Amino acid sequence: MITAIRVICFTLLLSAFSFRAAAADFTNASADFLLKTANERIDSIRKAPAQIRVVDSKGKPVAGATVRVEQRRHAFLFGCNVFGLYRYQGEQRQLYAARFSALFNYATLPFYWSYYEPEKGDTLAAYYRNKHLAEWCKAYDIETKGHPLVWHTLYPKWAPSDPDSTRDALHQRIATIIPEFKSDIRRWDVVNEATVSDNFTNGVAYWVKRDGPATVVETALGWAHEADPSAELVYNDYNLGPKHLQLIEQLVKDNAPFQVIGLQSHMHREEWPLEEVWDKCETYSKFGKAIHFTEVTVLSGKHGWELPRPWPTTPEGERRQADYVERLYTLLFSHPAVHAITWWDLQDGNWQGAPGGLLRADLTTKPAYDRLMKLIHETWWTRASLLSDRKGVCTFVGFLGDYEVTVQNGDVSKTVKHTLVKGANDWTVTLEDEKISGQPPRAPETPEPRVIKLDSKLLDACVGHYEIATNAVFLTGVKVTIWREGDQLVGQAWGKNVIQDAFNIYPKSETNFFLKINGAELTFIKNDKGEMTAVIHHMAGLPDCVGKKLKN
Repeated sequence: MITAIRVICFTLLLSAFSFRAAAADFTNASADFLLKTANERIDSIRKAPAQIRVVDSKGKPVAGATVRVEQRRHAFLFGCNVFGLYRYQGEQRQLYAARFSALFNYATLPFYWSYYEPEKGDTLAAYYRNKHLAEWCKAYDIETKGHPLVWHTLYPKWAPSDPDSTRDALHQRIATIIPEFKSDIRRWDVVNEATVSDNFTNGVAYWVKRDGPATVVETALGWAHEADPSAELVYNDYNLGPKHLQLIEQLVKDNAPFQVIGLQSHMHREEWPLEEVWDKCETYSKFGKAIHFTEVTVLSGKHGWELPRPWPTTPEGERRQADYVERLYTLLFSHPAVHAITWWDLQDGNWQGAPGGLLRADLTTKPAYDRLMKLIHETWWTRASLLSDRKGVCTFVGFLGDYEVTVQNGDVSKTVKHTLVKGANDWTVTLEDEKISGQPPRAPETPEPRVIKLDSKLLDACVGHYEIATNAVFLTGVKVTIWREGDQLVGQAWGKNVIQDAFNIYPKSETNFFLKINGAELTFIKNDKGEMTAVIHHMAGLPDCVGKKLKN
């Protein structure tokens, strides 16, 4: 089996070598060729082999043990700004949160100066809002980034206009915010769009005009690094022309303390040709820094910039958006320098009122959302069921990220967590003698929620057919039918990993219900007319899932 691991490693190394050897040929490659060869690059870049050794409490190999491998999180950062979470209330917030946490593992939090500190020293409200956002992200194992610390736009009215006072104020801002959020945020867009700052008239603009973009960016990066030497620092820009390349070259030459080149890609007027996207990756990868596509926008309606509102999404536009997004993400995921992709915004109608969301304004999913869910949590996701050999060993090749490994041998089982990284992954699972080992003590059982009595009209509003799309919990999706028998709602589900028989559904409120059989909770979503349009399935320890109500 050791030989098998070496063969796997050699194969992956050979693939990586082949990719590097052919990289020069990709400079002028067509989009079709780049996409045709993407899976080979993805396998080489984003995967690694692992060896799992199962032993007993005395260190002896355990043969014939069942080993279940389940990926829990990608190492690659698939993200979105999370600005919308606290703009919604009640059920709409729950729905937004469920959509976000089901798809993404990375969130951008807002630190725009004029919003964060509308009056000098008045930061308390924004501080607590962002703390709550960060806590929510942490609860769902979503990594975070703060955006932005220095920017010429959204500049406070009270802030100074002379360069020296501006410099001092921004130094104080960075030296305060980063330590306050050190335990919550480890990435920062330190400076935003310095290449165009001299087109504006405020303190940041005058500082850039006087000292030049490189000096301003290097100074701010130095402050951020001093505030948290372990933080990953980003310079972020949309102006990806000669001026930007010159700035990055200068930052690298001066050994400025940043690790990431942030490339914005708001495609309001048209989608970028994929050949151009690849060329940008190739161009910026030469600087030896990670590349993050920090602000990706692709419209599902009419192309344009700041068009009159309402600016609607269209069926044709949604098909175009989905096709392009699938190709774009596949291409970016296949480039070794790209470490993160952040969508901007999750829902329609936010920035400029544009139809640039993966969700419509009513938070229903567009085809692009569904395509990404399938790519990220199925195509690029690893699950395996293995058996240990006579030496107690089994192997697999998986996507980089966090895993749970559950080993079962007779009545003895153990679940452990590991992170799959590039290089050697040699994991040992030790089965103890007792029946169930490696598990935390069982927590006291949660008291069952109190069942209330609802009017039959409220129960009838929940009756119907619902469909949960394929996701990380229900691998093939689920269809659910709910009906009423007297005063009792009853459900039946079809799909994998579901309760096979009909089950009773008990009300806690007019829209919140629960299942006694497994503790799952169901939250029904109403539209403005009071009609149920969706249901959120929540179960402790698993991502929330949303089911759309189907028309009868």
